[in-house]
Amino acid sequence: MTTLEAILNQRQLVDTGIKLNGRSHVRKVLANDEQALVLKTDKIDIHQVALLLAASKSTTSRSFSTQKIFHPDNASQPPEYLLLEYIQGSELKEFYRDRLAEALTISETICNDYQIFIKECQAAEIIPSKPNNEVAYSWLGRMFHRWVRRIIERKLLTENEAFSIISTLFALADEDPEHFFGYNHGNIHGEHIIIAQDGAPYLLDLTIEPRPGTAFYDHLRVLDFALLAHPDPESALPEIVARLKKLKTQHNPTAVQAVWAFRCIGLLGADILGNDTRATASDYPVREQIALAMIRNQY
Repeated sequence: MTTLEAILNQRQLVDTGIKLNGRSHVRKVLANDEQALVLKTDKIDIHQVALLLAASKSTTSRSFSTQKIFHPDNASQPPEYLLLEYIQGSELKEFYRDRLAEALTISETICNDYQIFIKECQAAEIIPSKPNNEVAYSWLGRMFHRWVRRIIERKLLTENEAFSIISTLFALADEDPEHFFGYNHGNIHGEHIIIAQDGAPYLLDLTIEPRPGTAFYDHLRVLDFALLAHPDPESALPEIVARLKKLKTQHNPTAVQAVWAFRCIGLLGADILGNDTRATASDYPVREQIALAMIRNQY
């Protein structure tokens, strides 16, 4: 594997020492002409490159822009690193306090357009026509048990409550796996959307992840992240609950609630009880009770 130092020397780049989103494998670097770029050296798959290249060549009008990709110039094999355009702007989550409705609408519009973009890439055979359902089943079960363990240990949920949720999810999957699982981005939220200085929203880290709730998983991810990252989650509840109820009128409400409970188990088990740095210690009891109410469909 090529080292960071070797990449910097090969491309004549200067490391600014700035780690984007706190991730050591995503760095802001400078080229010889002082142009700012993003260097990503880990967690890269072949689909990410293919999607970035497809987005750069597409003429379809979309609600989101994407970073230009400078390396590699083809998707023949997973590269050792990506070199991308650096977008100067603000993370969308910075608008949560004063402009939550607007911020959520931006994310939701991008969710819809990303599904259209995925279908275009499937039709062009840029990505596989359908996800691997075995991988999707495995991910669902693995993440559920990883997240819920800490919640049960704290006696916030009973084992029967947890079993009921995962049983419903697997029953929905068994009933119609071809439609229950589908490709999603997985992170169309306030840390993966940059509002550029000209007001254009840029979606970062294009990817396809096999997730439950094909048409609405990304929408639920938008809402659970808002519960985590909003500085005052109680004040955000009316807006979030209204959007959640709207999703239940647009899709199978049982499926929406089951996947929402799954997402909120992740919110509670991994982020809140895991002491995520996006929430201060004083916030934990409030966020904990909100997450439990969402899991139990008591809102």
